[in-house]
Parts: sequence; C-alpha cells; structure tokens
Amino acid sequence: MKNRLFTTLSLLVISCFLSAQGPQTWSPNKSYAHPALVIDGSTTYLSLRDVPVSTSITDTGYWSTLDSMVPTNKPTGSDSLTTPDVSELENLNVPNEAENLSFRHSIKHLNQEDANEYLIEKTNITKYSEWQTPPLTYFGPSNNNKEGKLTYKYSVDGTITSAKLKIKLDTWNFNAGGAFGSGSGEASAWVSNDGIEWINIIDIKTPKKLSESKTFHDQLPQVLLGQKDIFLQIRMTVQGAPNSSYSVAQFGRSNTNSQSEIFYIELEYSEGLDDDNPPSPPSTDPGTPPADDYLETIAALQQQIEQLSAELNDAKEEISLKDETITELQSTNQELTYENKELRGELAEEVEKNDVLTAQVANLTQDNNNLKHELGVATKQAEEAVKMAQVPFINGWVYDNDRGWIFTDADHYPLVYTHKTDTWHYFELGSNPRYFFNFKSQQWESWDNISEKNDASLANKDNL
Repeated sequence: MKNRLFTTLSLLVISCFLSAQGPQTWSPNKSYAHPALVIDGSTTYLSLRDVPVSTSITDTGYWSTLDSMVPTNKPTGSDSLTTPDVSELENLNVPNEAENLSFRHSIKHLNQEDANEYLIEKTNITKYSEWQTPPLTYFGPSNNNKEGKLTYKYSVDGTITSAKLKIKLDTWNFNAGGAFGSGSGEASAWVSNDGIEWINIIDIKTPKKLSESKTFHDQLPQVLLGQKDIFLQIRMTVQGAPNSSYSVAQFGRSNTNSQSEIFYIELEYSEGLDDDNPPSPPSTDPGTPPADDYLETIAALQQQIEQLSAELNDAKEEISLKDETITELQSTNQELTYENKELRGELAEEVEKNDVLTAQVANLTQDNNNLKHELGVATKQAEEAVKMAQVPFINGWVYDNDRGWIFTDADHYPLVYTHKTDTWHYFELGSNPRYFFNFKSQQWESWDNISEKNDASLANKDNL
C-alpha cells in the first residue's frame, strides 16, 4: 500500500512543475491538453485525457463532471468526516479568468507607414523600386554571393496561444532562359521564439525554370507557442544579379495600389492571473495530527541514501588510486619506450615488458571506466532516493496541521477539498507562498506564513 501511495504522490508532485491555468469556459472549437478544467454553464468538468477539437462536453470518454468524482471513502481514524458536498460546484465562478487578447500586423506594400515598425535587423538588404507605374517595390540582397537578412520581432504582454502567418517569397533564374535579364536567386523564411533556434517554413533553391514563388499561409508550429515573442527572418542570396534596378530574390513584392495583404501575422495571447494582492491568510482550528506512519519509509530512504553516499565515496577513492596507478604505468611505459630505442640489443626482452605494461594500462583503464560508470549509476540512484525522500505523502484524505482534513488525488488536483470549511479550493500551481482560491468565499487564501501568535492560540482550541 505504501508503494502505491508513494507512486501516486510522485505523480502529483511532478504535476506541480507543469504550467497550468485556472478553469476556463469550455468551447467546442478548442482542443484541450490533459489535465484540463473547464466550466460549461453551471457545471465543472475535468478531462480524462487529451481532448481534440469538436469533442462534445457530454462525451464521457473525454470529460467527467466533478459531481461524479466526489470521494466516498473516509480517512482512517476519522469516522466523523463525511463525503464532501459538491452541490456548491454548480455556482462556482472562474477565479480571475485569463483574458484572451489578439495582435495583428499586416503589409499591403513596403511604402506604407508601419511597414518597418517591427523590423529589428536588415543586413545586406536594399529596397528596390522597378520601372512600372506605380513602381513595384520589394526587399532584395544588396550584393552578390552574400546572404541578405531581414529579421522581424513581434512581442505581446502575455503568453502566445496561437500564431498565424502569411508570407510570400519570389525568385528568378535568368540563366534558365526565356527572358532578358541576368542572375539567379535563392530565398528562405524562418521562425523562432527566441531568435536563436530557427524553424524553416519556406525554402526556395535556385529555380530550374525562369521563376519560382512560394507562400506560407498557415498556423505556426505549436513549439513556438507559450512565450511572449515571435521572430520572423527572411534570408536571400543572389549570384550574377545587377542589384541596381532589380534583384532576383524578393520579399514584399507589391505596389502602392495594392488592396490585398502581401504579408500578415496574427497572434492570440492570454494574460496571467493577478495575484499581486492576495487576501490575508485565514485562521482555522487544527485537529489531532494523524499517525506518522510514513516516518518508517523516510527513515529507510535516508538510510539507503547514507549507504549509497558511502559507496560513492569509496568508489571515488578507488578511482583516484586507479588514476594514479595509470599515470605511473604510463610514465613507466614511456621510459621503457625510450630505453627500447637505446638498447636495441635487448629489443625482444624489452618489447615483451612493454607489451605487458601496455596490457596492464588497458586493463586499469577499463577498470577505471567501469568504476566511473558505476559511480554515475550510484549517483543517479542517490539523487532519485533524495527526490523520493522529499515527496509529500498525499493521496485521498490527508491531515494538515493548519487546515485539518484535506482531500485531493491525481484525478482532482489542483482542486483541494477541506472538511473544516466544507468547500473546494483551487491551488495556483507554482505559487510561493501557496495560494488557494476558496470557491465558497470567492477569495484567494494563503496557506503559509501563519503568525506565531495565531498558531499558539489555535493550538489550544478543540480538535476536529
């Protein structure tokens, strides 16, 4: 039973390090990553696995109501506890739900006023203007055989949840024939969320025909989301081009009469919950602490850690001795090599000695590698043991010195039920001190840093 409890609690603690948001209003047009907590009307639902778009909220294969997940068991030694009353869940409101916001920037031609508003880098790039009326304008490389680069940066005050982009690149190869002109070009487009690691979305090599154009018009990869920045970079290279009246690699080709967008980026993002001014921590009556039956497991793990630490120290000392021996043998081997050159008359005997010493060096080197491997395995086991020893033991009902009896498990977390206040709380993951949203009082509460005065007075009150 302890092993099963320990595994469950490990999963709960790991989930604490995952980013999470509060309950949100359910939409059939969105997909949800498990675990997801949503509200539809007056009912709160918890996902059972990842939910694809257009999945009905009544599909029991993907969603379960909190009403149906109320615990029926009681903690050992507390017969006075009753099943939590979930009727209040019908009237719960989402605490400070994050606001969904959007950002959009578009270009119809390069001469519009805000065309370069988000341009942060322009290297070996010129804006060309051709002979038409009105003239076609576009960005292209300034010099042959040298990469030209344009970098745009788009930032929002929040977390980007979706990003859509439309961009078109044009290239020519007059060496392929069919028109008067000279030069050939290549072009590519890249996106990033940090300006360091880039993802290619358009790649045009030297066209095999006179010209080639490619357009990207789609959602950007999911890996770029979850940050506040999106970078766009256009890279272009030309060979044998005049780079005066025209270029053969182009971005933004259009004129001032254009009524359609040649480029746009759309970002949707959300703001986080406001927890700058949380309410004062409440006072509650502590009850009798439960039996510390987990101390035995902690003591065993601590003993195991001590044993592994001792083995690590022994292994390090042995490795150090082996290294010294290897150094000495290598030095001897070198001396014998020099002696072998000088004593050619005793070549056969000295070669035999050299071979023996070389074999010893190889064996000791192998032993050293084996010990280093064992040290790595032992170190990992020790680290895992330390982590396991630090995991709190929470599964189902648990007693807290400040809150009394509390209920949560892997299916409900981060929702927590307290028997003393007879209400559900929503835990803001990652908060320090820990903050909980009380669905009954509709307020945030801090469950840490209760003053010594309150703590002393509470200790004298009746138990649960």
